[in-house]
Amino acid sequence: MSTITKNVEPSVLLTSRNLSNLEMKLRQSLQLTQIKEIDKSQSLLKLAKRSFIVSESAETVGNDLSMLKDFFRWLGIDPDTAVRYSTSNARNGSGKINWSQKLNDYVEYLLYDRKVSTGTVRCRVFAVKKFLRVNEIEYFDNVVIPTLFLSQRDRLPKREELKAILSLVPLREKAFILFAISSGMRTRTLRQLKFRDVDLKCKIPPVYVRQEIAKNRIANGYATFITPEAKKWYLKYFDERLGRGEEITPESFLFTNKYYLGRPLSRDWWNSGWGRILRRSHLNMRMTRFHMLHFHTVRKYFVTWCKLSGVDPWVTEALMGLQGGVRQIYFMTGLTDQRSSELLSILRSEYEKAIPALTILSKEGKARHIESYDQLFVRKNLAGHKSKIRYERVYVNDLSPIEDRMSAQEKEIRKISDAIIRLQK
Repeated sequence: MSTITKNVEPSVLLTSRNLSNLEMKLRQSLQLTQIKEIDKSQSLLKLAKRSFIVSESAETVGNDLSMLKDFFRWLGIDPDTAVRYSTSNARNGSGKINWSQKLNDYVEYLLYDRKVSTGTVRCRVFAVKKFLRVNEIEYFDNVVIPTLFLSQRDRLPKREELKAILSLVPLREKAFILFAISSGMRTRTLRQLKFRDVDLKCKIPPVYVRQEIAKNRIANGYATFITPEAKKWYLKYFDERLGRGEEITPESFLFTNKYYLGRPLSRDWWNSGWGRILRRSHLNMRMTRFHMLHFHTVRKYFVTWCKLSGVDPWVTEALMGLQGGVRQIYFMTGLTDQRSSELLSILRSEYEKAIPALTILSKEGKARHIESYDQLFVRKNLAGHKSKIRYERVYVNDLSPIEDRMSAQEKEIRKISDAIIRLQK
């Protein structure tokens, strides 16, 4: 693994007690601030271990810890004290917490005081319920959870806006953003990539996303690519890391913390960092609560331009790590090894169609202008209606001779039936 600078306190990574293999693996995956949190609280450590066993994802554990930290800050007591109050045998039930009432108050606070979206409120309530369940706290569950509905709408970033953003950011951030634009990877996946997952010797480098860092734990993982432009700027960032004296191995993370060498970028740091980048670029337009150009719109930029460039829809989904697309590609090709040269050749031939549109800074980039998904949706539907109308006109014209013959035959049948009636008389 990459070396860690002397700024890291040894007590943060190791304690005097003997650690189990599970705790050692958990500590190696978490951020330093998260390690300090579970060291201070036995109840949070218990939750982190249980959550890690179920998900095998440090990201899930980190999200739970972050949401619980916010909840207990609002509650005004620390997690261990809350557990003691809830399990104490004080006289007349004194000292116990009415968790249902507290959770209902917390939901009200999030919705109407902090203006948090309904989806975020649901996630935070579920995290608290998980904490109570893991620490064996019984309570009467009559918590009112708001209905989930779409309340905000983002839009696709323009190429000129992405170029403006890239012109203002440092080298590491520039390489990170270009990596995301050209590969379509989620931020969480990109932050956990290691050097052994990328073949930088290729002109169009393949990126092998391991099963444990893919969102849906896709069997055998999946493969995607980055553009030559993204490779060029990443190699500059690589040289910068070597210049700082960092020891880089195949197990080193692709993007690391500037102050604690070898540690991956944290989720909270990147979220706040992206907000600062948008403010500097004067692109920090907001919806109700979030930025209109939040970082996930970069992933939408990738999928939109892959489709408009003529990349096969199943290949596009496979490159994004969507479960349906990956399974379809594995099924159609009969290849399940993401490093198979035959499979990579098929995927690369389709990916090359989108390289001009995914190239941002070089002059080779030729992405057309699109204002929003609404316009794209209207244009596609309009084209569909026009083709349908053309088809119906052709179909009606083809039917007209048949209708003439049927009417003529009907007249003949009527003449014959009239003749038969006359003969019967």
